[in-house]
Amino acid sequence: MLVYGSSLLLSIFGWQRFLLSIDKHYTLKKSKRNTWIFFAAGFLSPLILIFIVYPIFEPFAGILGVNQPNNTPKLNQFAKGILLTGPTEELTKFLVFFLISKILKTFHEPKDAMIQCATVALGFAVNENIYYANDYGAYNMALRSIFCISAHMVFSGIVGYFYGLLSFYRLSHNGIHPERLALLGILPAGFLHGFSIYMIFFNEYLSYIFDALSIVLAYRLYIHLQHLSPYRRYRAREAEKGIGEIHHSLSLHPKNSFLLKRMSLYHLPLRKYSEALGYLDKSIQINPKDKIARIYKAIAHIGNGEKEKGESQLLTHRDTIEKHHITLKKDIKEYITDPALKIDLMAKFTPEVKVSNEKSDGPAPIRKLKKKPND
Repeated sequence: MLVYGSSLLLSIFGWQRFLLSIDKHYTLKKSKRNTWIFFAAGFLSPLILIFIVYPIFEPFAGILGVNQPNNTPKLNQFAKGILLTGPTEELTKFLVFFLISKILKTFHEPKDAMIQCATVALGFAVNENIYYANDYGAYNMALRSIFCISAHMVFSGIVGYFYGLLSFYRLSHNGIHPERLALLGILPAGFLHGFSIYMIFFNEYLSYIFDALSIVLAYRLYIHLQHLSPYRRYRAREAEKGIGEIHHSLSLHPKNSFLLKRMSLYHLPLRKYSEALGYLDKSIQINPKDKIARIYKAIAHIGNGEKEKGESQLLTHRDTIEKHHITLKKDIKEYITDPALKIDLMAKFTPEVKVSNEKSDGPAPIRKLKKKPND
């Protein structure tokens, strides 16, 4: 019972925590609540597989050679994994992700699709592990809580990778809608999933190596999407790229105050101060308590030739400047490309040295040392 319970807790809370930790901006996207929704839907998704998807695909798989009497057991197992089990499970998990992401509008950037597909896969795999634990025992569940769950998340993450790229950038081919085109991602994921199942029957140790290689592949795909994230901090030389990435995300979530503020910041090195002011106005309207955005607005006013207006706004937020002067000076150094403006702002953002006003009446008294009495 202890093995069963600890395996179940690791499966649910350990992997959930891992999926949240790899996205450093999940709080800005309010993803924590959504992860549990994706998990719960994934946990229930085997019902869709058993009663809807599997019955539809099983006759077609039979036509293609699955469970044919002339096949050897290994060949049947291979055909079943590649043509039936892998594709149907990946299709089911993707459909669940797709419906929830559309209803709740959880898609902010390409890597969201990869993480959310993996979260659905986590719920699916936990359900599957409970089923197998009832037949093969708790120790089987302990092993599956590591290897089986990671494999499920990796294969579904590959589908999410294709969907994230194609849907976010609205990439189409020969007029095919990006979201329909993303369904092709199920083919490589389904193949890898089916082959992984076959490897378990062929050689268990080789299956672990295969799963490890699949994890490396998924990691490389995730790093690629992370590099394209509109939430990552772009350098001044990458300002135009950052603007493009944020533009795609704002088309999905136009009221994201964080991205609006970042959009304004990337306009500063291009000296497009009026455009920066426009984005800052929208950001402040959504989040009026953001004092850093108001300081950026003051900088944009100064850069736009409205020096008096900008300086008066800086005086209003002097306390915030004193508190965050190190970060603000880094932003000025990185994103202000006008040399004269940079020197002026660096001086304004340097905290004043406070001099003590206490007056002394004369030199400090010298304390006389008392002589110790002679013994």
